[in-house]
Amino acid sequence: MKENQPYDEQRYAGALENMVRQCIDYEDTHEILTEWNKWDNLVQEGYETLVDQNFEKMIPLWWKTWEIFQKIVKTAEYKIGISGLMESQDYEYPIDAWLQDMEMELGNAGEHEKRVEFCRRILEMLDWSFDDGSNFKSAIGEELYAEGKAEQGRTWFEDWLKEEPHNQNALNVWSWCIQEEKGAEEAYKIIRREVIGVACTFKNELLFGRAKLLAEKLGKSEDLEWIKSQLETFSKAVEKADLISKRSLPLRQWEKIQEMLWKKTVREIS
Repeated sequence: MKENQPYDEQRYAGALENMVRQCIDYEDTHEILTEWNKWDNLVQEGYETLVDQNFEKMIPLWWKTWEIFQKIVKTAEYKIGISGLMESQDYEYPIDAWLQDMEMELGNAGEHEKRVEFCRRILEMLDWSFDDGSNFKSAIGEELYAEGKAEQGRTWFEDWLKEEPHNQNALNVWSWCIQEEKGAEEAYKIIRREVIGVACTFKNELLFGRAKLLAEKLGKSEDLEWIKSQLETFSKAVEKADLISKRSLPLRQWEKIQEMLWKKTVREIS
């Protein structure tokens, strides 16, 4: 307060409250940044152990990392997605890559129960409005089959595909599970309806690659001709994307280009 200036209790109280709030906000932010740094150090240490496939050392490290991650997410004022978390940290930390690697390496380490626990928790705690959680959902179904719970696995994928009938991650992983359980012919039935008479696009490219492997294995020469022609057309379209890049065009505009290429291909085949 300046000399000879009258005391304003309300103004003084407001200034004091603002100062306290700034201190609290600083402490909260500082604590979160510190936790992110701890998280990042453990993530990097875990990656170093993966070079030697030392799962016995890596899993405990990353399980601690997972505990820190959950603690950080709980501090958010609202349910947040992976992209939102990354944006909030100016993309400084490899959050999306680590979550995918954590899921995958738990499977590689044979930690099936932990993998399912991890994936279920991820799907529950994060907002998936703008991010794709299909890899985590696929992992749960895959583990059900791996544990010998084929009926539960089948139900898991069937229920999911009722909501997203053309989800390529779901169909791809389910086909591998079915191949393991019932053979390549049954697996191909799941994939075939998604590729024959259908154009290859970014939304189903994975299924075309899977269909090619199965068709070659089963000697499906006629189907294979179609599959290869679509993969080739798609590949050429992607090569031309230096000028008409999918990333630089609105999705609807890119889809129109793909539709034009598809019609051109059909005319050529006819």
